[in-house]
Amino acid sequence: MNSTVKAVLRQMPGYPAARALRERWQRERVAVPSPAAPIPPHLALPTPGKPAAAVIPDETGRQATVDNRMARHADLFAGLTPWAGEVPPGYLVDFSGALTDARFRTMFGVNPDSVGGGRIATRLPVIEDGEGWFEAANWVMAAREARGSFVMITLGACYGAQAVGSYRILQQLNPLPCKFVAVEPVPENIAWIERHFRDNGLDPEDHWLVPHAIGGDIAPVLFPIGAPGTGAQNAIATNERAAREFYVDAFTQAGPEAAHKALADLLLHNTTGLTRDLVPGAGFTAEIKLVSAITLRELLSPFDRVD
Repeated sequence: MNSTVKAVLRQMPGYPAARALRERWQRERVAVPSPAAPIPPHLALPTPGKPAAAVIPDETGRQATVDNRMARHADLFAGLTPWAGEVPPGYLVDFSGALTDARFRTMFGVNPDSVGGGRIATRLPVIEDGEGWFEAANWVMAAREARGSFVMITLGACYGAQAVGSYRILQQLNPLPCKFVAVEPVPENIAWIERHFRDNGLDPEDHWLVPHAIGGDIAPVLFPIGAPGTGAQNAIATNERAAREFYVDAFTQAGPEAAHKALADLLLHNTTGLTRDLVPGAGFTAEIKLVSAITLRELLSPFDRVD
């Protein structure tokens, strides 16, 4: 790509958001858990015999009360046994017993040669795990509430971690006939989903692996293809009208030769030929290509219930 196109693309829509994501990713990589902070007085549960603390409204004034709704989930994982056993070399394992090929995580600093190959005892999730606790909570609540059969849909499935975790918990709590639907437009991720399913006792042929992007309609979308396993892709910054107009401007300003090549790439190979950093500075690069889209309506219509 010539320097004129690169210079224009640095200004394209979505660049500030990608930069913010990079800063968040860098913080999370080096984050060290800090001691629990004291509960602010307005969030503390009232003490019998003492008046409740005054409610502090949110900035918009729309919040009527402050209610800690997490207390009801304190025993959510009661009855579950955290997995323990031998882990094959090159694999990670979580509390559900889901095995993950460490090659899926190398972009986050995991060395496949340094994990697995011994006995490992896991623990149940705790709220301090952050996002991971909420993901596991979803698996547990969905499994316990299922009746008759179980359907799980994961959008932007990456390598299928959510589907496999959900399956493992379902087998422990409420084994039922099940169908897992993984929507993922990155071809490398689709291949990884198949491997991840097989590593954990799921036959991909029995489930739906949908190699499309989610869209508001079924028109093809411009989607960043690449950086498998990162979960950093989305079509918002690359497919919105402002982004498409930017591509037109970029190739127009780059001259007739670049514009001709762009047209040939698009018609012959379904690609713009453009690459972008999904998270600037992290090395997560992807090529903006045309991919098929599917709507939620199409995904949901075959099912009476999705758990």
